[in-house]
Amino acid sequence: MNVMTSLLVSIFQRITVKQTMSLVIHSSK
Repeated sequence: MNVMTSLLVSIFQRITVKQTMSLVIHSSK
């Protein structure tokens, strides 16, 4: 795995975590 790929993967994971957290927060209201 090269540097660009790992960078994209880490960014994608952060975005996914943020979306999941916001979904959980919205559904818990």
